[in-house]
Amino acid sequence: MNWFVVPSLGGLGTRSNEGYRLKAGLRTAHRPIFASASKSLLVRALLPFWVLALSFATVAASQPQIGPSGDAATRSYSEGPLKLDDFQASPPSDTGGLDAVTTSDVRFNYSYQARSTRGRATAYATELTIDAVVIPSKSWIRLRSDARLMDHEQGHFDITYIAALRARVEAAKLAKKGQRFIATGASPKAAIDLLGKKVQRFVQPFIDAAKARQREYDVLTKHGRVRTAQAGQRREQIETIKSLSEELKRIDR
Repeated sequence: MNWFVVPSLGGLGTRSNEGYRLKAGLRTAHRPIFASASKSLLVRALLPFWVLALSFATVAASQPQIGPSGDAATRSYSEGPLKLDDFQASPPSDTGGLDAVTTSDVRFNYSYQARSTRGRATAYATELTIDAVVIPSKSWIRLRSDARLMDHEQGHFDITYIAALRARVEAAKLAKKGQRFIATGASPKAAIDLLGKKVQRFVQPFIDAAKARQREYDVLTKHGRVRTAQAGQRREQIETIKSLSEELKRIDR
């Protein structure tokens, strides 16, 4: 898991309620504000947030399964491709013609510092990490020996990872420019709450794009049933992951 130091300007973006639920993700009109020179350190902490992606099913269309993952056990994309152990939920009695459902998240965490001076508090992110995870307890597969089915589900997980990579790249670019996520408020809590919303708004556009891409993937491949389209989509996903990973390495040098 990569950490990004995002050192002068708050993240911008939009928030959508269509499909993704953000923890404490309220819309805010505040603009980015530069940090003050205050020396009074009030708090330093690690604050986790989660951004829920979607559950995607194979063979027939399905409605996204929406809801925060909470404390459900997850596995990072960095631990390797999907395997049968990642599908621990039991298929429902009525699968609606589906053969599998994979639930994955784009998840981010950040640490911050908050300072207060002359009745105003400032909070800024010191580190940010963004990852893709699968949630086994909310994923199921009916045909456990079908390699084509597993490959299609891996494509859904790859799309989630691509969203995380794109967000990492943009965060690294901000860090390279010496910019940071920052917020001010009447109290440390107010500043910290606003900081969280700004980081959420930074990540949200990547989530929204992934949501659209997941749907497109199922349409183009007819849920993995069109072999040529499936193979083409998988090649494109693998090439995109390679390209973004190389770009991230170049920025981090």
